[in-house]
Amino acid sequence: MKDAGALPNRSDSLGRYSSPWPERLVFCLCLVCSVLLIPEASEALDGHMGEMSLIGAVASAAILTPLVADLLIRAMYRAMKLR
Repeated sequence: MKDAGALPNRSDSLGRYSSPWPERLVFCLCLVCSVLLIPEASEALDGHMGEMSLIGAVASAAILTPLVADLLIRAMYRAMKLR
């Protein structure tokens, strides 16, 4: 555990914001939105996938949520001119 003190802090790395909380907040909001949209996505996929529409909606949410969160985080940092 003593070796962890030798790791660089986020503020030491160039081009990074010192706090991870904005990233965590954006990811949590994207996760909540994707969970809330799963029933609507399941209804939309019902005509194409039938009984598997709920599984398809959950799989789509699992794949798309990190991608959307990453794009929003990048846009946030560019707007704040930190990267």
